[in-house]
Amino acid sequence: MTDRAYRDLQALYVRLYFDEDVSRDIVENLRQRGFDVLSAREVGQLHLDDDEQLAFAVAQGRALVTHNRHDFELRQQSISPQVSRTWASSSPNAAPAMPPSSTSYWSCWTP
Repeated sequence: MTDRAYRDLQALYVRLYFDEDVSRDIVENLRQRGFDVLSAREVGQLHLDDDEQLAFAVAQGRALVTHNRHDFELRQQSISPQVSRTWASSSPNAAPAMPPSSTSYWSCWTP
């Protein structure tokens, strides 16, 4: 496979950012399977609040994965429609997407 073909293939996969609530074993297991995974531990982003973790993930073009779903659900419910529209319009890739809580144990916010 050429380098370009490999890069094109990699672009099809979501880039993941795991906060400190997710086990190191999960990070390594996914990495061994070829996933593009970055963890808060690896980049010195420990003990940050949820907004700071989300901002870092968005800045890196990564989906935030956390066990802390409840706080993010509350956050999503508290954002006014105007703020959500402003945030979404400021960057077409910045709007968060959260799967229904019944579909996943983890929450995933995509940049």
